[in-house]
Amino acid sequence: MKILILFLLINQKNFNFSHKKHIEMEIVCTTCHQKVSVSEFQKDDLLPGHGECSQCHEIEENCSQCHKGKREKIERVPPY
Repeated sequence: MKILILFLLINQKNFNFSHKKHIEMEIVCTTCHQKVSVSEFQKDDLLPGHGECSQCHEIEENCSQCHKGKREKIERVPPY
């Protein structure tokens, strides 16, 4: 679990997101990182996608609401 938290804090620089706010609201890690329970390898992508985030948040077409840096609009095919 400590490795996961460290990884997420390092990668947080790419997102407008606060783990601190979610922890203060007592949201458990697996609420957002659902794939962690079936992960077998360190290289597995455990970051939440639009599907997980949209369970609690409204997902907007504006990528910069969540993502930092210059991004081109990417057409995504469900499931997100």
